[in-house]
Amino acid sequence: YLGFLPRKVGSRRNLLKSAADESSTIVILESPHRLLATLKDMLTALGDRRIAVCRELTKLHEEIFRGNISQAIEHFVQPRGEFTLVVEGRINNNKPELTDDVRQQLRSRVLAGAKAKEAVSQLAGETGLSKKELYRAWLEQT
Repeated sequence: YLGFLPRKVGSRRNLLKSAADESSTIVILESPHRLLATLKDMLTALGDRRIAVCRELTKLHEEIFRGNISQAIEHFVQPRGEFTLVVEGRINNNKPELTDDVRQQLRSRVLAGAKAKEAVSQLAGETGLSKKELYRAWLEQT
């Protein structure tokens, strides 16, 4: 939750750049006067992520727009009302892989005297692989 972004362009852009690697959903509050500038800064800093732009929440003229940031810029040409922006977090497409190097590390740790369970737990934390996958790899080696 970022709340209201800074009014100064440089500060706003820096804050958005720092939030670019955030994997959780980002929530921003914005006034109609700065909505388009904020959306354009978000497009530059975050890329064309999915967004929900909520206008006048809990009021009579409530509107929720769902799409990409570039589509939101086109949709809100003359924005009116209070806005809540809900932006998709960064999607991590770098799934860890069980490589021969990881298998060798597991083997060398067990041969050095560590219990298989401890070696699997340590490697799971270091590599991001699941303990189940690492333990299965250990069983295949033995």
